[in-house]
Amino acid sequence: MGKDGMVHLASPATAAFTAIKGEITEPSLEICERALKDCFAAVASGAQAVQPTRWKNRPYEKPDYKKLLSIVGEKTTESSFSGTPFYLQADNVDTDQIIPAKYLTETEKEIFGQHCLEDAPIASNDRLKLSRSQILVAGENFGCGSSREHAPWALSAAGIKCVIARSFARIFYNNMLANGLLCIEVTKETIAKLHGVIACGNEHGDILSDGAAAALGSMGMMCSSAINPDTGAAMFESGAGTAPTLAGQNKANPLGRILTAAMMLRHIGAINGADAIESAVNKVLRDGYRTADLFSNIDDPAKLLGTSAMGEMVLTYI
Repeated sequence: MGKDGMVHLASPATAAFTAIKGEITEPSLEICERALKDCFAAVASGAQAVQPTRWKNRPYEKPDYKKLLSIVGEKTTESSFSGTPFYLQADNVDTDQIIPAKYLTETEKEIFGQHCLEDAPIASNDRLKLSRSQILVAGENFGCGSSREHAPWALSAAGIKCVIARSFARIFYNNMLANGLLCIEVTKETIAKLHGVIACGNEHGDILSDGAAAALGSMGMMCSSAINPDTGAAMFESGAGTAPTLAGQNKANPLGRILTAAMMLRHIGAINGADAIESAVNKVLRDGYRTADLFSNIDDPAKLLGTSAMGEMVLTYI
């Protein structure tokens, strides 16, 4: 429908004639009477109507997109692709969660991207991770609900190129592929592996966690905890430690410690406080503020902050 579009409620006959004529058209009374007589005659002869709405167990053969690609030419697309995954551990994520209906009147796809998955069950502290991801991993029946094509538009505008899930709604699946986005169906066991945990000794665990933190931006962003699964006793510390080489220079990134405090609040049940801290950190980073370890040549030098100033900036956003 789009911006300023109109919705018309019509009989099946009017809808059929409108589709044929290309404009809203009502069938004549003579045609309606003739169709009604044909229906009564069919019933009298013992004919039974086909039930086209019983879709659940009807066989469906998916288009062979690999074959179609070979016809178009493989050089028209990338043969391989990699990206950062985001894990959305939820089933039945519908198109209204992917892009809420209140934004459907917008005409710029970039706006769809800004509100992509706005109503999905995603914690506020995970929103920044989503904005940096290109692969979405979800559960069963992803893309159900309305058949709106705005859903794949929103995912594409948000930077998502591929969705991996246990199953997809049929129309959403085809809309994704029609817009050059990839859908991959995998088993429940494979999804579980994608959400897997690496068990290792303390030393190797430090190597893995420190390397992962550095790969994602900076050791200064790393928060961590050690929780006893039997007693619930816990210890929280930032993964970066004390940064002794930066002592007294007002250069160390305090965000790891601040986010660790949010983890502690969440652990003791202070959810609102944890959400407020994590949301503030996300807003500070989205607005371009950086400490030296995060700063790059594309960042604004006026927003380069020291340790104290970054802490104060987070406070202003809470």
